[in-house]
Amino acid sequence: MNHENLDRYQLPMKPIPERVERAISVGVRSAPDVAFAGAGRLLQGDGLQDGVVRNRDGILVVACLTEMPNVTPAMWDWWFGWHLPSSERYRLWHPKAHVKATVPRLVTFNGSGFDLPVLRYRAMMHSIPAPGLRKRAYFNRYSEDAIDLCDVLASYGSSAKVKLDALAKAFGLPGKPEGMDGSEVEAYVRDGRIREVADYCETDVVTTYRIWLRHELFKGAIDAAGLASSEQQLREFVQRRRTDNPQLIV
Repeated sequence: MNHENLDRYQLPMKPIPERVERAISVGVRSAPDVAFAGAGRLLQGDGLQDGVVRNRDGILVVACLTEMPNVTPAMWDWWFGWHLPSSERYRLWHPKAHVKATVPRLVTFNGSGFDLPVLRYRAMMHSIPAPGLRKRAYFNRYSEDAIDLCDVLASYGSSAKVKLDALAKAFGLPGKPEGMDGSEVEAYVRDGRIREVADYCETDVVTTYRIWLRHELFKGAIDAAGLASSEQQLREFVQRRRTDNPQLIV
């Protein structure tokens, strides 16, 4: 490890409070399960204000009481309520520090087999430079930059691939609009039925997102509460923006 210039990171800090030192000396202890929903109880009686406990499910909970004089409820809501719902908002606080917030993930269904190759072929056919597509490993199946659910869910094998509409309906989701499939898009565009094509694509986006949420739950990246919260946020988003797309049911 290169230790050069480490002195510049030795910033002056206040001494660690005695109560925190005591908590550190105690180490990990067992206690009744501490869940986020009951965080308010940490400040009651002999609740866990400073320390580390292990819940019965093995999850470690770390608590440290931080005094924040002059911080109002409105300020608290602005930070945790406004900033955290999206990476873009979170990045506003410190763009250079929160580098990960600048790295979105491309999630598709058969994107590596259709959408991305089409973009590349069409750009090359018309001699259009598209350096942005090469700044990330979107064309690399062994990266997390682009997730093709069609490939991932089939374990990258052709025999186990399932169409988006069939998979959505198996999951109890609406699926694609009745009376239209991808093979008809060209004819719809030629006939000027752009609104119907947009509705079709919009429905695909919502369906792909909802299937991705199920996959994130399967992997353990989110829990049941996270899935329910994401679904609720999606419903609210759709309700705010829905116009005349009858197929956009969440």
